[in-house]
Amino acid sequence: MHTDGRSGADLVALLGKIERPRDRNRAAQTIAQRLAAHVLEHGDEADLFVEYVQGLRTAGRADAVYLACKELADPADPMRPPAGSGAVIAEIAAGLYDAGFGRDGWDLLERCLENEQRVTPEEVALIVERLRGAPTLQEEDRHFLLRATVGRWSDVRRREEAVTVLTGKGYEEEAREVIRSLR
Repeated sequence: MHTDGRSGADLVALLGKIERPRDRNRAAQTIAQRLAAHVLEHGDEADLFVEYVQGLRTAGRADAVYLACKELADPADPMRPPAGSGAVIAEIAAGLYDAGFGRDGWDLLERCLENEQRVTPEEVALIVERLRGAPTLQEEDRHFLLRATVGRWSDVRRREEAVTVLTGKGYEEEAREVIRSLR
């Protein structure tokens, strides 16, 4: 399925033309993989992903939303994500919140931040930076998200590194929330 150069609405329309559920699911997975790779590689196209999710929600395709968000935060391809992918995911999540799809934004952030092998402490700080500017994600929700994800990383060294990076960037409150989850 050719996805390059298509809008989110076009991708949803293509998916809607596939009649057999099994074929539609396979196509949704292919679109999710290609769209995630494209958006992560070209970080300035976060709106494309948000538009795709909006279209899927409007079309009642929750299964395809799940596949798209999962593929973006935890790709099937084991390759290391491009530098700055955490910032792209934060931008997409903020866009989802702003568009009224806060649950999808939350799920995306949670899946991303839980993956301690994939997200770096520097990316955690980039995500926090972007989310601080998102008026639709309340401070207490942002803090809870960090406690429930980064604060529960099993790799103690990496978790402590995230705290150090957050503190170094001036995000002391967020660093305290990560530490707080350990108590």
